[in-house]
Amino acid sequence: MRSPSFMISRSLLLLAGLTAWLVPIGCTDDDMPSANNSSMVVQPTFNKDIAPIIFEHCAACHRPGESAPFSLLTYRDASKRAEQIAKVTADRYMPPWLPRPEHGHFRGVRRLSDEQIDAIGRWQTQGRQEGDPADLPPVPQWPQGWQLGQPDLIVTMDEPYTLPASARDVFRTFVIPIPIESARYVKGLELRPGNPRIVHHAVVEIDQTPSSRYLDKRDPQPGFDGMAGSGESQSPPGFLVGWLPGKTPRLAPPGMAWRLEKKTDLIVSLHMLPSGKPEQIQVSAGFFFTDEPPTRFPFVFKIGSESIDISPGQDNYRISDHYVLPVDVQVLSIYPHAHYLGKQMTGLATLPDGTKKPLIQIDDWDFNWQDQYYYREPIFLPKGTTIAMQYRYDNSERNLRNPSNPPHRVTYGPGSSDEMGDLWLQVLPRTPQELAVLKSDYARKLSHLRIGGFKKMLEVRPNDWHTHNTLALWYIQAGRIEEAKQHFQASIRLADDYAIGRYNLGNIFQLQNQMDKAIDLYEQAIAIDPGYAEAYNNLGLALQAQGKRAAATEQFYAALRARPDFVDAHCNLGNALTTEGQYAKAIDHFEQAIRIKPNFALAHQQLGEVLSITSHPQAALARFNKAMQLQPDWWAPYEAAAWLLATYPEQTTHRPQQAVRLAQHASKLTSHRDAAVQATLATAYAMAGKYDLAALAADEAIALARTSGNKSLEQKVQERLKIYHQYNAGRQPVPEAAQP
Repeated sequence: MRSPSFMISRSLLLLAGLTAWLVPIGCTDDDMPSANNSSMVVQPTFNKDIAPIIFEHCAACHRPGESAPFSLLTYRDASKRAEQIAKVTADRYMPPWLPRPEHGHFRGVRRLSDEQIDAIGRWQTQGRQEGDPADLPPVPQWPQGWQLGQPDLIVTMDEPYTLPASARDVFRTFVIPIPIESARYVKGLELRPGNPRIVHHAVVEIDQTPSSRYLDKRDPQPGFDGMAGSGESQSPPGFLVGWLPGKTPRLAPPGMAWRLEKKTDLIVSLHMLPSGKPEQIQVSAGFFFTDEPPTRFPFVFKIGSESIDISPGQDNYRISDHYVLPVDVQVLSIYPHAHYLGKQMTGLATLPDGTKKPLIQIDDWDFNWQDQYYYREPIFLPKGTTIAMQYRYDNSERNLRNPSNPPHRVTYGPGSSDEMGDLWLQVLPRTPQELAVLKSDYARKLSHLRIGGFKKMLEVRPNDWHTHNTLALWYIQAGRIEEAKQHFQASIRLADDYAIGRYNLGNIFQLQNQMDKAIDLYEQAIAIDPGYAEAYNNLGLALQAQGKRAAATEQFYAALRARPDFVDAHCNLGNALTTEGQYAKAIDHFEQAIRIKPNFALAHQQLGEVLSITSHPQAALARFNKAMQLQPDWWAPYEAAAWLLATYPEQTTHRPQQAVRLAQHASKLTSHRDAAVQATLATAYAMAGKYDLAALAADEAIALARTSGNKSLEQKVQERLKIYHQYNAGRQPVPEAAQP
């Protein structure tokens, strides 16, 4: 991070020598024990009354080798800290549990009962007696090493990072390649920070692009500054993964594993607390795989504000946001997040009938003890439910957690000297189709949020080339191309060796059909990074658009030399070879793409096209059908299969009625607005003997082709329209003139 925040050190959290790291792993409310009734009249002892509380609620962290700086496993350890233990438990500062009890029923509640707090207080004031050794319960046995068992794959940073003896918090992101030869399904990921006493928390993402590696290479030390990632790294689909002191890792529920692609990097962002001397840290992560593909698909989204701007002295700054669910969901977990100025948080669901369901409320937010809270039972929220949040912040001198004295202006940003305001929810839609609806609907809201946030960051740091690039990516997501172009241009102006920025700007010019400018930028990116496979691939596409077929083919080959498993390059090369009539080589590259990525619908579709051309209709139909199964909402395989079934002369393949049904479905998927699809529908109708419908569809195709400027297609359909009136499709094959 370029502007690290002033550190809220552990020393500020000391209470007469007790640190704030008395972290329990708690039980649920239902399992919470109460003190022995006799403790109300009998003097409590450590062995009988206090040790059971400490063993269950505190020792998970307060034991050798864990995140807390001291152990509480013995009478001696607890006795010498008894006054402080009594103080922090009476204040309910320890065990750390922020949500109010009546707002959400969560698993693993760490809240002590009133009887337990009273027992600790009386033990401290009544002599701190050790008690009968026979009353001391056995010390709990914790898993040694990995808490979820032996991982199927362990990845580790190549070299340790040395945390300096600084007076400020350090935020740093590390990139760890994941060496898998094919895609795997992940049911669990456990992070080991390597030196837990200096780690405040960690956020885990994955990156299928070279963006994070590029940022890592620019920094001479392991990793790169900040916790914002590369702009293209993302949480594992449907999950928030991270590490907090005392947080127990979890395996995904049955049927909810997530897919990890090969050539993916693990991105680990750490918030580290310097100890006063240099400390080494080397992160490891354990992956737990399953062979069973997911059958249930959760989705993670957030509401909040990324336009935070808090004036110094402002003690009641508020943000609010809401989102209306487009489908039914079950809420599995909730994760509120802010930094040091956050004070109060509320999450609320209002059902379509007006019924209100509290999701979470925190009256005294503490950045040091943030957590993801899992509901004991999922909360059902029907379509039309409004999920709302409201947070309050205090940027005055009266806020003891304010890292700035005197206070200064604080805006949105990933560093803890900045501020954030997110309410994350993990939800489970009922079907994959409803998941797709939710993703599409939420994408619009997320673009608006992200654009506001990165604009606010640029107000404070206008020359941050990385933020310019990331903001541009979000403008593209929102369809705001010209604004994206301006920020890509700013990113490469500020970082003259930024290959990715040139590649991204080249994509903009290619999208705008300015191929000369796109080609120049791709070539600049390749000059900076000769191994940039994506740049070779898109350079090939730009040359292809200019009719330079041989040069384009060579760039696709270059992309594959740089990255032999690059699926897109295999498919683009296959298309180029098909155009050149090199069908056997084209088939080989499509088949390679499918071996690398078996569920890639585009590769199946394109292989079907070349098999159709080479007179293998049944094999082609099999590929079209596979593409339909993999991507049922994509029109292309339906249209391709419809054309083949309508026009192929052999009776075993010539099935015009089925062709009509497939073409109608393709037309529906395109909202009847694609000229080529309407042309195929016209042909299918004609071959089925439905000439009136064929003429109507042909007229629609002609009008659409004319509007889009596709004169070649317009002319072809006009010629076919004449032919439809001359041939009986049930007795004669479609002549050559009617072929596309």
